[in-house]
Order: sequence, then structure tokens, then C-alpha cells
Amino acid sequence: MFKYTVEVVFRLIAQLRAEGFKISPETEALHLQMGLPPMAGGDGTVLTPRATGVDMDESTNLEFSLRVRYVDDMLAVLSDYDVFLLKRVGGIDQFTVRNVKHEWVEDDIWARRFLVAEALDNSETAVDVPTGTGHRYPKGTLLKVDDEVMLVTAFAASVLTVIRGAAGTTAATHLISAEVLIVGYAIQEGAARSLRGTNIYTMPFNYCQIGRQAVGVTYRQQEIDVYGRSGPDLDEKMGNAMKQMMVGLEEGLFEGNRHPGTVTTDDAGTFGGLDFYFNTTNDANANVVDLNSAAITETTLLDLLQTIFYKVGASNMGRVLLTGAWTKRKINEFWRAGVRQQRAENTIGQIINNIETDFGTIEVFMHTAVPKTKAFLLNPAFVEVGHFGKLGRMHSRDLPVTNDTFEREIYGDYTTRIKNVAAQGKIQEISLTT
Repeated sequence: MFKYTVEVVFRLIAQLRAEGFKISPETEALHLQMGLPPMAGGDGTVLTPRATGVDMDESTNLEFSLRVRYVDDMLAVLSDYDVFLLKRVGGIDQFTVRNVKHEWVEDDIWARRFLVAEALDNSETAVDVPTGTGHRYPKGTLLKVDDEVMLVTAFAASVLTVIRGAAGTTAATHLISAEVLIVGYAIQEGAARSLRGTNIYTMPFNYCQIGRQAVGVTYRQQEIDVYGRSGPDLDEKMGNAMKQMMVGLEEGLFEGNRHPGTVTTDDAGTFGGLDFYFNTTNDANANVVDLNSAAITETTLLDLLQTIFYKVGASNMGRVLLTGAWTKRKINEFWRAGVRQQRAENTIGQIINNIETDFGTIEVFMHTAVPKTKAFLLNPAFVEVGHFGKLGRMHSRDLPVTNDTFEREIYGDYTTRIKNVAAQGKIQEISLTT
């Protein structure tokens, strides 16, 4: 009877707490000793037991709870100058993973044109195509190379069997890397059906990366009056730690290198970022322009856009260009000759944030996180950031009191998912002097 009466009392206390009232640690301890479930905090936090069998005569044992506060939504209040990319791609909680090695499935990329993988004479009927793409061109596919049309009669992984000089054209020689265009499909009346090849799916992957920072202040530091500081010292230090964690997460999204880590040493696992995936060594479909320390020009950007356009089409291609300060200044200069000033004007200059091209409007953003000699062309829909499990979401938690010190930790376990690399691109080795 007594226990049920006490339970009613504690339910009332829990309701008061939910409305913002503070409950003492002694009451929380008694709540657990009675065998009742942990109480939720009035600030939306969750309390979980740290220890059982608390000795009520020992005040030092009253630090029995782990208070978790999710802080990932604080991304919204950070300056765009600090974490622009994290905001632009949709935040840091776009998906949840349950394995430290995260894999995703990507379908085969179909395009209406490709480059022939070998030089052809005027009689060869076995045509080499890029490795693993033969299934894209089933029996009956009409291919046009220069002025000659070829008809596919069979396909293998990387070789097509063709009839040369089809559709009334004349067989001819063709150079390696000559462009091949699909111009339709044709088959004889009554011919046996031929199934298309099965799509080849790929399984890109990434690893999760744990970030942790702990801060501590003494009782005196927590309450001392310091000019220019607003609020308790611990809160200010945690705010700075959270901002640094967010900035570090964004830097990893640019320059992270995929690494599994090891469990026997301090060698931590890390996730790969844009620079890792936009690399032909790691993805054969990557679009990389290496300027070899030459100046970036308008043609550099347009050529990259054209390459992507022919690979994936207009609807999927990236149209957000992220640059460092020097590259942004160079882009502003591309059209400086067109700036005109009236006699009465006392302000002049040109800042380019949008570029109208034949491939659509390109948004241009300067960001301190972009490596100075590189620029990234993104489709934000193909760049995602997610966390491991529930507690992988960035959160803070109070740590047990030690001596005369308050301690708190911020924790996050994140990974990235960078899809459809062929629709995006990178310009690297940009000159910083010309």
C-alpha cells in the first residue's frame, strides 16, 4: 500500500518536473530505490541510471544519472560562414546507420553516348567498350561512330559484337576515344527476342567516425564574474566545443579520408569526404580537372559542366560550386570588363554569386572550409550526413562530479553518404597567384 501511495506521489512529481519544476537529486535517488522507472527531465532530457543501491547517507553518491541533451539542432543557429555546407546539404541527421561500415546501393549509370575503348579498322566486328558496360547495349542497338552506323548483335561485359556499315552506311576506321552515340534500336521482323543485360549495381561504402570533447570547470570558475561572458563558464565552454565539433564535421565532409581504424591502438576510424570520393582512384566515374598550378578560367568551369552533362544529363548534374577565396575572386573577374560606372556613382565592383550557362544556373559560394587550391561542383541532393544509432546524434551529457569540478562532454558518431559521383566534380591544383 505504501509503495503505491509513493508511486502516485512520484507521478505527480514527474508531472511537475515536465512543467519546468526542478527536482532534487535526493528525490531522484529515492525514486530509483523504490523500483520506479527513471524520470524525464523538465528540459526535454532523458535520465538513465548511473548506479543502483545508492547510499542515502553519502551525498557523493547522489550523482547517479546520465543526462543526455541532443544538440544537433543547434546547427540552425550557427553562422553560415561557419558551417555553410552542412546546412546546404540538409543538416547532419539525414539517415541512421547500425553498422560502423555503412554501405549503400547505386544503380548503373546509363548514358546515350560513350567513347570507344580502342582504335577500329574498317572490318573489326568486336568493339571494346568501357569495362563492365556491355549490358547497356543489347541486341538491336544502333551505334553511330563518326559517319558509320553499327548494329549490335550480341554483347558481353566489355565487348560488343556488331555488324559494320549498318543502315546503309560505309564501314570506316575510327580513332580510340571516338564518340559513340546511341541512335535507336532495330531488329528484323520475326526475330527471336533478346533480353537486355541485368543492371550492375555497385556498393559504395563509408565508415563512421566518433567525435568527443569534454570540458570541465571548478566551482569558482563556474560562478566567477568575468567581463564579456554571459552565463555560467561551463555553458560557454560547451557552446564553443559544440561549434568546434560542427566545424570539424564539416571539414571532414570536405577533406575526410575513409579509414577503418583499428581496435588495438589509438588509430581511430574516419569517414571519407568529397575530396576522397571525387577521385578517379576511388571512383572511376569521378570528374576531376587538374590544372597543374594553372589559372582557373571560365572555360575550365564550362568544360567540366559539359563533361557531366554528357554523362548524366541536365536533370542530375551538380550546379552548386564551392570555392576558396582566391578562386571566388577569379570568378568575379571573369566578367569584370562588362562592369560600367556612371559619373555620379561612388561605388563600383562585381560579386558573382550566380552564373547563367547553357547547363543551367550555377550557384557560387565562397567558404573557408574549401581547400584553397580546389573547387567542388555539387548536387546537394547526392551529399548526405547521418549518424550511428540513437546516441550517435550529437549530444551533451553531464559527467560525474570529481573533486571540485563540474564536467560535461559532447559526443557524436557520424558518417557521410556521397552518391552519384558522376553527376558532380572537382577542380584541383588551381594557381593561387595567376
